[in-house]
Amino acid sequence: MDGFHYDWDDAEELDGNTIHIESAGVSQDEFQQVIEDPYALEFVSRSSGRPGKRGRTHEGRTLILIFEYLNLEDPTIIRPVTAWEE
Repeated sequence: MDGFHYDWDDAEELDGNTIHIESAGVSQDEFQQVIEDPYALEFVSRSSGRPGKRGRTHEGRTLILIFEYLNLEDPTIIRPVTAWEE
């Protein structure tokens, strides 16, 4: 398995996922830490129907993530949608 790949928008794209998630105080690295944590709780968002994860970063922050799977085959490609600290 090649792991996870992420579909991040250009950091200068004003309505992109990179700026949206960072404006919520969550870095790309933190987002990826929670996605790749095998112990993070997986769920489906009640409002959007998208997959989500709740987990802790290496620094101990508990984050809620919403994302989309662009590819479930190897490599798994994830498009971050939103995130926030619990």
